Amino acid sequence: MTDVRIRVAKTIARETIDILESLVTNNGTDRSGAAATAACVTLLLTGLAGRNPTTADGGAQESENGLIFATAILGLLRDDVPADLHAGDGMRPVLPSYIPQEAEGHIMYGLTRLRSAIQNWTMLPGVDGADVIQAGFAGGIRQFVKDNRTARPAVAYELVSALGRLIEPARPVVPQPTPQPAPQAARAPMDADPYREVRVRAPFSFQAAARVAA
Repeated sequence: MTDVRIRVAKTIARETIDILESLVTNNGTDRSGAAATAACVTLLLTGLAGRNPTTADGGAQESENGLIFATAILGLLRDDVPADLHAGDGMRPVLPSYIPQEAEGHIMYGLTRLRSAIQNWTMLPGVDGADVIQAGFAGGIRQFVKDNRTARPAVAYELVSALGRLIEPARPVVPQPTPQPAPQAARAPMDADPYREVRVRAPFSFQAAARVAA
């Protein structure tokens, strides 16, 4: 990244942290409140991918570009989420049952704030590609989790575990068979004598040769 792009990514990271801090203030720092804050982030990502229900029958309109954008963010955060929390199945929205019903309004408010922020970031000077926004947003989440691990562990854990519910487990590496050289036909030894059997059956006789010569 150039210096300009790095500065823009840092600006986006700081704004991400500010938004998350304000959501924690609204939702609270207990388990259910922390889960509501985390839901704002995960619903943002699944919404960008077009996986959130948008119709009366629960249907959704998938977005290929949004899926690429959201998947890239999860890719940047994969190493920050313990592997045992990876339980995604294609970025499907899954919210914990202990989020209270009355938190729905707070979640929608946080979701709207994050969506608006991403739209604003696309217009920042120096943003010449989605990777700048992805790096800044993921960096803000990473720093937010680090800052809260000790002071507000529930906030950090709920966000990390919520991201884990979107990150698919790593597929086991299937060992590839080692190519074996093609079998070669057995070669006769260099000193093999193709007439040996003939000589064994009819050994050379000097006497017989002399008779023929006479």
